[in-house]
Amino acid sequence: MMCLLDPELKPDETALVRHIYQCAAKTLAHAGHLPPAAFFRVGPATKLPGLKPGNIAALRLDMPGNDAGKDALASLMHEFAQRADADLAILLLESWMIKPNAKEAQYIKEHGEFLVRPSQHPQRIEIVLISVTKPGGQGWSAWVEISRDSNGRPSIPAELPPLEYLQSDGRFANILDGDSDRPSSS
Repeated sequence: MMCLLDPELKPDETALVRHIYQCAAKTLAHAGHLPPAAFFRVGPATKLPGLKPGNIAALRLDMPGNDAGKDALASLMHEFAQRADADLAILLLESWMIKPNAKEAQYIKEHGEFLVRPSQHPQRIEIVLISVTKPGGQGWSAWVEISRDSNGRPSIPAELPPLEYLQSDGRFANILDGDSDRPSSS
């Protein structure tokens, strides 16, 4: 018999993700932007001095504007995760999303890429993406739309949205697993 239920994060992992998200919501409202960040829970076989098992290592990311730079960043994150023996990774990124119309959806299906990149699309949606991964390809994610007040100040809801279990790929997916699991683009 096969279990068809999606795996869930442990209560302490969910609490950690919720705490990080709530801090991000405050940072976005206060600073006006959210620096891209990755958080890794350090495992028992860490090879990084100063980190102890169970610690959370936070990395502020400078997101490159090209594929080669993003590939290099993903490789560095993977190396850090391996050296930290990380068993949980949480990424928070401001991003753009689109809801493609029929023509755009067909183009994406046929060509495997966007007709117009989300960051350039006239109907783009500004979001914060939350991605949580564990070894073995387990991943959960959610996104929230960024709202802006009349002065242009951004905000997101204070509460973490439900995380959805999913299989994903791309350069930042499965960052805790081997290189062979990660394609060179996302």
